[in-house]
Amino acid sequence: MLICRSDIRAVAVAGVGFFLDSYDIFAINLITTFLGVVFWQGSPDQSVNGFGGNYGKLPTPVSQALKASTSAGIVIGQVVFGWLADVFGRRKIYGVELGIIVLSTLNCALASPSQSMSSTGLLVFWRVMMGIGIGGDYPLSSVITSEFAPTRWRGGMIAAVFSMQGIGQLVAAIVALVTTAAFKDSFINIKSVGECDYACQVAADRSWRIIVGFGALPACFALYYRITIPETPRYTFDVAHDVEKADADIKAYMSNRSEGDVDEVQQARMKKIAAPSLTIPQASWPDVWSYFREWKHFKILVGTTMSWFFLGQ
Repeated sequence: MLICRSDIRAVAVAGVGFFLDSYDIFAINLITTFLGVVFWQGSPDQSVNGFGGNYGKLPTPVSQALKASTSAGIVIGQVVFGWLADVFGRRKIYGVELGIIVLSTLNCALASPSQSMSSTGLLVFWRVMMGIGIGGDYPLSSVITSEFAPTRWRGGMIAAVFSMQGIGQLVAAIVALVTTAAFKDSFINIKSVGECDYACQVAADRSWRIIVGFGALPACFALYYRITIPETPRYTFDVAHDVEKADADIKAYMSNRSEGDVDEVQQARMKKIAAPSLTIPQASWPDVWSYFREWKHFKILVGTTMSWFFLGQ
C-alpha cells in the first residue's frame, strides 16, 4: 500500500510544529549577542533603554534565564496538554498549543523595554509561554501522527515528523546568516560590541527581531489544518467507544474533510452493542507502578526518556 496524500498532509501539519519548536529553541542561542548590543550597551552606571549597561554584552544570569525559561515551560506544557488531550480528545486541543507558540513568538519579536518593565522580563515571560506551547506540541503531534498512520508507514511517518527538528535548527542558522549579511554594512567596521554605534544598534535590533519572528510564518499556515483535522480514530474507538464515528472519521481523514458524517440511530445502536466489550477499568497509579516494575516495560520508558534528555543537551 502506497502512502496517500492524507498521510503526507498529517506529516506536514505535525512536522511544522516540530520545525517551529526546534527553530525557537535554537534561535535564542543566535541572538544573545544582538540582545547585548541593543539592551546592555554602555557602562553599568549608565541607563540605556531602561537598563544599566554591560558594555554591550548580555549578562550571564540574563542569558541563562532566557534559555532556561523555555525548558521550564516545556515541562509544564507536556503535562498539561498531555492530560487535556486524553480527557477532551486530540482534536479539541490540537492547534491550541501551536497558537500559543505563534502568539508567544510574535510577542518575543515585538518586546521592547520601558521605564516600568525591562525587555528581559518580557522575553522571559513570553519564552515561558512559548515553552508551554512547545511542551504541548511534542506529545500531541507525535501521538496524532501515530494514531492516524497506517501500520506499514507508522515508523517512517513519525521519523519524518521528528526530522523537522533538524531542519528547524538549520533554517534558524540560515536566517541568522542571511540577516547578518543583509546588515553587514552596519557591522563591518565595528571592532567590538562595546563600540557599536547607533546604526549598528539599529541593525542589531532589527536582526534579532527578524530571526525570532521568522519562525512563526510557516506555523500560521498550519494552524488552519490543525484546527480542522478530524479526531483520531483510535481515540474515538478506544476512549470514546464510538465505533461508527471512528469509521466515519477515517473516511473523512482520507478525503481531507474535518469531520465524518454518521447515522445517529446506527451510532447509538452500535454504542449500546459495543459498550460491554469496550469498557475497561479506570487506570490508576498502582497500575502504572505494577506495569513498570517489570524490566521489559521499564527499559522502554528509560530508553525513550533518555533519548529526549540527550536530545535537549
